[in-house]
Amino acid sequence: MPPKVHPLTLYSSARNQLGSLRKRLARPGPIVRHDDFDGRREVVVLLQGFSHARNVWDVMEDRLRYDGFSVLSFNHTWHVLPSSARPLETAAEQVADKLHRLRARFELDGFHIVGHSRGGLIGRRLIETYGAGCCAKSLITLGTAHRGTMGAVIGNVLRGVSDDAFPDHVPLTSITSASDWITPSWQSAVTPRTPTHTMNNVRVQGVGHVELLWSPVVYREVRAALLDATELWSKRGDAERK
Repeated sequence: MPPKVHPLTLYSSARNQLGSLRKRLARPGPIVRHDDFDGRREVVVLLQGFSHARNVWDVMEDRLRYDGFSVLSFNHTWHVLPSSARPLETAAEQVADKLHRLRARFELDGFHIVGHSRGGLIGRRLIETYGAGCCAKSLITLGTAHRGTMGAVIGNVLRGVSDDAFPDHVPLTSITSASDWITPSWQSAVTPRTPTHTMNNVRVQGVGHVELLWSPVVYREVRAALLDATELWSKRGDAERK
């Protein structure tokens, strides 16, 4: 006979993969606004995935701010219908418009984008289509189906995207988990078209799909990728000034 599994263990596993049903169905609460964009801090934009509100980023927001980053997150999707069912192009256009306005308001030189699941694909479309306007400094994706997935059809992701369309100068880090049931690691892989392209795959162990949002192991990789991208852009700025 197979070993018995405690119901709480099953619940915990399902929650780590799918997230909290209560949070998915609850109307998003008020957003605490931070005006800490003083020009000395790197700005990170967080894009959540299908049917999630921005509150799924609460843990990562706190960690990023503690480590000296400014953070932007907003409810660009909510509930299963209608906003989360919008095509990627529409979602990317609306996010790009918001970032244009925020950049002008706070005189920001650019953004780092961290996207979870479908949010990572929105981030890609932002950079590939609106990259110059948004001044994207890097993209970090968590459990994002860069190669496409049948399960993502309900989220208007019908096929994979081409790595050839991603600009060479923007670092891209794809973080995935060997324990992700929703987006297996092979679906999240990115392939640089040139040896010098700053495109990287990071694979962690024992982390569920939604757990990627709050796992300390994943956050360490996110922080490392942000610091690497910050250093890269600093060196490019120094080279341009010489």
